[in-house]
Amino acid sequence: MSFTLRPMAAGDLPAVLQVQRLAYGDAYQELAEVLDAKRQRSPAACWVASDAAGRMLGYVLAHDWPGEAPPPLHASLPDVAGGRGAFLHDLAVAPRAHGTGVGRSLFRAPLGEAGRA
Repeated sequence: MSFTLRPMAAGDLPAVLQVQRLAYGDAYQELAEVLDAKRQRSPAACWVASDAAGRMLGYVLAHDWPGEAPPPLHASLPDVAGGRGAFLHDLAVAPRAHGTGVGRSLFRAPLGEAGRA
C-alpha cells in the first residue's frame, strides 16, 4: 500500500477522530477542540498519512511538554511555553493499514522534525 505523509491541518480532525475511534474505542475519544489545541501547540510534530485517494490511514500528535508526568487525557494543555522535551500524545493507524509501515513512518515524522529544529 502506498501512502503519503504531510503535516496535520485543522481540516483533518474529523478523519483523525474516526481513526482514533477505530483504534481505541469510545473511552479514549477526545474532543476535536482538545486535539486541535495540541496540534496548534506543536504543529510541526503532528502528521497524517493518507492513501492515494486521500483517505486517512493514520496520524500522530506530539507536542512539547515541560513535566515528568504525562498531560491529562481529555483536557487542553496548560499555557506553558518551552517544554523540556517532547511528548508523543497519540499515534493511531486505521485497521486497513496495519502492517503497511504507516505506523513506523508516522512515529518517525515528528522525530525528523525535531532533528531539524
